[in-house]
Amino acid sequence: MSSSPLPVCPHRDGASRSAGQRVPSPLAAADLRPLSLSSHANRPTLRASHCHRRAPPASASTPPVPRPPPLFSSPGRRLCSRRRLARSRPATRRRIPSRGGPGLLGRMGSTSAFVIRWINFFTMILALLVVGFGFWMSTHNDECRRSLTIPVIALGGVIFLISLIGFLGAWKNISCLLWTYLIMLFVVLVAIMVFTVLAFIITNTGTGHVVPGARYKEYRLQDYSSWFVKQLNNTEKWTHLRSCLVKSDDCNNLSKRYKTLKQYKLAELTPMESGCCRPPAECGYPALNASYFDLSYHPVSTNIDCKLYKNARSVRCYDCDSCKAGVAQYMKTEWRVVAIFNVILFVILSFVYFVGCCARRNAGGSDAKR
Repeated sequence: MSSSPLPVCPHRDGASRSAGQRVPSPLAAADLRPLSLSSHANRPTLRASHCHRRAPPASASTPPVPRPPPLFSSPGRRLCSRRRLARSRPATRRRIPSRGGPGLLGRMGSTSAFVIRWINFFTMILALLVVGFGFWMSTHNDECRRSLTIPVIALGGVIFLISLIGFLGAWKNISCLLWTYLIMLFVVLVAIMVFTVLAFIITNTGTGHVVPGARYKEYRLQDYSSWFVKQLNNTEKWTHLRSCLVKSDDCNNLSKRYKTLKQYKLAELTPMESGCCRPPAECGYPALNASYFDLSYHPVSTNIDCKLYKNARSVRCYDCDSCKAGVAQYMKTEWRVVAIFNVILFVILSFVYFVGCCARRNAGGSDAKR
């Protein structure tokens, strides 16, 4: 009995027709005779997997089946494919270097700590020198200089304390000490700024008046700020300041520096020399030498300073308003210099404060790692 042929797979037949070539099934027989009842029972069962088996590889004589081109090959299609591929990939977080790590912030933190450490080391040495200078002033015979001992030592102590805290915080990388250092430095910055602004406001008024036939100037107390006038009219403060002026012996040395009256009139006297060592020019007293005037003449002006002036070394014109005005002009000049110095100091300390903030951030990152 002859074996019956197997039917051709419809899916494979459709695929062959779409490709333009009929590919026979490997199980197909040579003839396509109809099946009889007796042979139908003995026909082998066709599994469903035969319809999905791949076609055998084409022989060398069979040309390869050309692959149809894609329907869309535009950049938009490629972009959509990239987006789908990106969505299919798991999301990865970008690792940011830690504050104390080898990144940029870590390098900045280590450099800032190094800078803060050495700056505070030098300021500690400076503070010790200031304290030593204060103790040296305490051994001086001059009472006026000894009165500055406590302020100078206190200033040196404050500088040393702030510098020590900043040095230890930057050396040991302790965030708490660096926080304390930054707070104290911020208070110093605010104090410097307030003092500088007040110094410029207070010293904005007051100027000298030209004396006819002389190169020096005279000063009047009412030309200066009310704060200066109030401080100088304080009896207790002026008594202490007056004693310092008398001990300075500046007025007694004028006759040694200027031998003739012509030299004295052409001299450029300091504000305190012109206000405390001679009567006002409006009084009309003739000068016998640089430190002695003829008081037998009746004063031309009604200025009360004309009656207060005496030729005695301990009196002179130390109680005159012109002497107080000379001291106010001297303080104004000194305060202007200090105010300009404070502006420069404020800029430097602001830079130190910024570097200290970087060092504190680095120390905070190290504490968080621990």
